[in-house]
Amino acid sequence: KNIDGAFSYSSLKKIVVAHDNSVYVVGYTNSDVMDKLYDNANGSVFASHYSSQGEMLWSKTFGSYELDYVDGAIVDNANNVYILSDVGSWAPGRPQIGMQDILLTKLNSQGDLVWEKIFGSVSRDYSLDIRFGPEEKIYMIYGGGTNTIHDSQSTLLKIDTNGNIENTIDTTVANAKYSHKPVAFVIDFDGSVITFSSNDIFSYDSSGVL
Repeated sequence: KNIDGAFSYSSLKKIVVAHDNSVYVVGYTNSDVMDKLYDNANGSVFASHYSSQGEMLWSKTFGSYELDYVDGAIVDNANNVYILSDVGSWAPGRPQIGMQDILLTKLNSQGDLVWEKIFGSVSRDYSLDIRFGPEEKIYMIYGGGTNTIHDSQSTLLKIDTNGNIENTIDTTVANAKYSHKPVAFVIDFDGSVITFSSNDIFSYDSSGVL
């Protein structure tokens, strides 16, 4: 599907297929066309839902009053979509933790907001990766915690589908530089986690012990 000019200053970040073969498309946009079409989308995250035949079912935008970015999306067995993004400032009804926060948004298959959760530090944080683990638990990793993104501090969260944190794992590499920052991870069937950076691979058991 294409909308003329809609993605002139936008970025498609993730395409995920739901269990009913419908498709979610997520990204961020700073396009005037998207702004007019999708309810003030300027500098915001967007999520679009298409049927298996390619018909657009709905499209939503969300984020903050500043520039926002999306870094991942996953779909559960009930076809709800979970979108991981960075948001640059506060929005009505949502707390602001720091200079840039982590936003996890759950939408149902009709595009209704189920819940949204904010994570991060009092400084600048940035989202990295999200995926499902055993028992449909959500695992997400984000970095930050200082005034610059060029550090290796990172945190891995285990969250249930209601948005409750079940475990927090500090995946920071002590005294390391940016290239040691975890950028991706995989989860084994027993809930153990392996993180990857440009220089390192670390393994944590299901309780978060290195």
